Amino acid sequence: MFGHVPQSILSANPNFAALHKQIVTRYLTPDGRTKALEEETDVSDFTEEKMTYLEHLALYNELQKLAVQGFKPPKDGRTQGALSDVLAFAETRQLLRYRPRDPDLRNSGVTLLGLTEKDLCKQVEGQLGIVKNSKNVLLKAIEERLIKRCEDIAKFHYSGQEINPKLRLAKASQLDVILKKKISLIESTKMDQFNDYYRLGETLSTYLEVTKNILETLWCLVEEFMLRHEYEKNKGFNEYFSAIVNSIILKLRVLRINTLLSVYDKDTVEFLKTVREKLRVEEIAKQTKLREVEELLGKYETFGSEFEEIIKEYIALQKDILIAEDNLRRITG
Repeated sequence: MFGHVPQSILSANPNFAALHKQIVTRYLTPDGRTKALEEETDVSDFTEEKMTYLEHLALYNELQKLAVQGFKPPKDGRTQGALSDVLAFAETRQLLRYRPRDPDLRNSGVTLLGLTEKDLCKQVEGQLGIVKNSKNVLLKAIEERLIKRCEDIAKFHYSGQEINPKLRLAKASQLDVILKKKISLIESTKMDQFNDYYRLGETLSTYLEVTKNILETLWCLVEEFMLRHEYEKNKGFNEYFSAIVNSIILKLRVLRINTLLSVYDKDTVEFLKTVREKLRVEEIAKQTKLREVEELLGKYETFGSEFEEIIKEYIALQKDILIAEDNLRRITG
């Protein structure tokens, strides 16, 4: 609970901060449980230390209530102000300080929060149901309250199971570990999903880059042939390259649809599959037209090595398309 005390309050009240640190280090374990005090053989020392312990426990109970509220003021805004006033009053009168060891100061009448020993014992023992003036009974009562709280937590999370209290307590002690593991698993899953989307984005970017290079190369080839050959001869080449461009465009459309199939929902996927089939049918028709034009171009044997270079460029572009399709298939698979 002490971890919820705002740093601003500790900084503004140094005596309170010193006592806060003493309670945590001397009377509490790191998990918030109360430390068991050693048996005392000297009755007078026992009484003095019991008085100190009860003072600290009274303050601990009050801090616990405030920590549960999170130091959040209600709508009227008076809780925060009241707390500051009490601490400021105690600071000015040096009430929140280490209990003095000097016998002369020990009997000076200084008490925590202005409570007498009788009132203090009555307040603490009334809260915890203490019927004996034994610190062991006091510690046992605190431990029982903590165990009961753990059992209630376990019972809430395992309400459908009949288990003994010890097993329920053991499960309650593991709830925080299980929760942290689940949170870690969720964070890991988010990172994996992000990496998958990132790789898919890189593949789509590569696909678009390949498409851009293909179209730029084709346009350069078309411009070159239109400038270097007569119109009559270019007419056959125009038909040939039109068939090539249409064929490549159809392949790119099919490739694009295959890419989108791995991203869109079911209804969109079904629609895209239908479009893909239509494009494939059209592609077959274009391939048939392309073969007819190729047969026609077989008659043009006077064009020399330039025609063979065009064929090589076309084959290289086909390979680029196949590589892009293979990369996409690996990502979506």
